[in-house]
Amino acid sequence: MGNSDSIIVTNLIDMFTIKKLSYAGAGVAVILLAVFIWQSLNMVGLNGEKFAFAPKITKVGDQAFGSLVNADSNEASLGPSSLESFAEASQSGAMSKTSGIGNGGGGGIATSEIASVDSRMVMPNPYSFNYKFVYTGDEFSVDETTMAVLKRIKDKNIGSTLAQGLKNFDFGDIDLNKFSNLTLQNISLAEERDFGYAININPKEGVISINENHEQWQKHRSVCRDQACYEAQRLQESDIPADEVLIKIANNFFAEKNIDISNYGEPVVRKDWLNNLRPEAKIYIPDRISVIYPLVVDSKKIYEENGYLSGMNVSIDVRLNKVTNMHYMTQDYESSNYETETNTDRILEFAAQGGRYARRYFAPTETKELKIGTPTLEYVKIWKFNEDKRENAELLVPAFVFPILEKPEGTYFWQERIIIPIVKELLDEADKRNNDIEPRPEPFPMPVDGGDVVIMEKQEVDETDE
Repeated sequence: MGNSDSIIVTNLIDMFTIKKLSYAGAGVAVILLAVFIWQSLNMVGLNGEKFAFAPKITKVGDQAFGSLVNADSNEASLGPSSLESFAEASQSGAMSKTSGIGNGGGGGIATSEIASVDSRMVMPNPYSFNYKFVYTGDEFSVDETTMAVLKRIKDKNIGSTLAQGLKNFDFGDIDLNKFSNLTLQNISLAEERDFGYAININPKEGVISINENHEQWQKHRSVCRDQACYEAQRLQESDIPADEVLIKIANNFFAEKNIDISNYGEPVVRKDWLNNLRPEAKIYIPDRISVIYPLVVDSKKIYEENGYLSGMNVSIDVRLNKVTNMHYMTQDYESSNYETETNTDRILEFAAQGGRYARRYFAPTETKELKIGTPTLEYVKIWKFNEDKRENAELLVPAFVFPILEKPEGTYFWQERIIIPIVKELLDEADKRNNDIEPRPEPFPMPVDGGDVVIMEKQEVDETDE
């Protein structure tokens, strides 16, 4: 591990000084254990190979990760495919008059008519039309017949090494030497002070998480127990700080904790809460906003297949203007070459349908066109599930990222980018699946109590009555 990596680990641990830790009763032993763990981290992690927070890439043979055809992204998170969860909610009767504001969760949709919704009513489906993505960008090419696919490597030895050291620690009646094949899975510490943080180190997954120490934050928050309180405490859109203010809060947090973010790109504020099924609906403003610091590996940004940037997510409480949590991951990769798709016409065909997999919907009333521009070559994160080991491998696959330039009015498509991986076997597999897909049938809820289902219509408000 390089010098910057050791600084990261050192400063994360330095957040929790002895004077800040609670050490009543058995707490002294906890402090000694924490000191021992930190010494072990120095012993294991600072000799050049562990905790690779800066991207480290090791070249291996071609196609070393085997076939990628069973690699799969979280297709359920893609925009139009949210139609399926919408349909399931309708079928299950989940969209009842009891749903709405004040039921918890993040940003969502709130309508003034919610109290008058009958249990047999369902929302009209905004995705009852198909999309076509029209390329308006410049010519581009794929000049390399093979490109590197990266696989994130997790060091499984560090937990075992730490556990071996723990065997020499005196736990009283429990003798760890009587147990075998031990591995240390988690290290947890917490600040006992106002707005204190809890830190969790997962050696197996190579993840460091910093979260609010819940008990030390709740006393600074209002607790609502009825709808009137929720309504009184509801945030307005004007309460959300400007993007530059949110980014400054996040940057100040990293500077205060001496956490190195030099391996990440310029931060971007996530605005999912602005995504709306219906323009006239009232949006529920969330208490927390996410700032994404995109990870950059080999000069390429990493994306999820749904178009979102992938990287370090920082959550900010907009009522308190404080960072509440963030996650930091090791970036140790193996690199293996795979055959690429060099036919750009074929790549554009996939882009025209909005991604690897075709999205054909029931009885579309029309097809809406969205313009996409010249792509950049980046990485997309996909997953390969190993049936034998029952574990997922995290892969970074070269992909073209097409920006969506223009959306026609009335379009409920929330994605900002279309992502097309250019490893040939992934596109071949997608073609086979697409040829087997039939248009999705219209989702229609079952009648309730023998009655007819009624599709809700927008209530007209007589302004003279207000």
